[in-house]
Amino acid sequence: AVVSTELAVQELHTLGLSATRIPVGSNIRPQQIVSGEIEKLRAEVAPHGEKIIATFGIREHESLLPVLKKLLETGYEAKLLVIGKLSDEKRKTLMQWAKENHLWPHLYLTGYQNEAAVWRYLRCADVFVLLEDDRGGVCTKSGSLAAAYAAG
Repeated sequence: AVVSTELAVQELHTLGLSATRIPVGSNIRPQQIVSGEIEKLRAEVAPHGEKIIATFGIREHESLLPVLKKLLETGYEAKLLVIGKLSDEKRKTLMQWAKENHLWPHLYLTGYQNEAAVWRYLRCADVFVLLEDDRGGVCTKSGSLAAAYAAG
């Protein structure tokens, strides 16, 4: 069997089965960054110097909006950066919730981005968050997480 976690390898071995671990990597390769490029992008995303909280990939982005609201209510200046294309339904849900809760100025949706642009957005973030409502648990098998980790 081919698996992606050491735990799965160990479980299969206890059953007397052989397993090979192939870790999940990022599909976003590191990119060359020109001096000043990240600072310029940060100024575009968060023009008032807010902390940038980024998320990327197919996630429960709407779960982050109440968190953002709470941060803002406590005086923490933040901007939620949602990197990548969203389904029309998810985009509508995010925009509606943001509008109803006066969060629109604190939300930055990039839409579809090529690999180089995704890398740059990840590089400009202060924090990367992966919230999962319905998948449960903690997992290191995420290509999005691997990309964010590699971007620093």
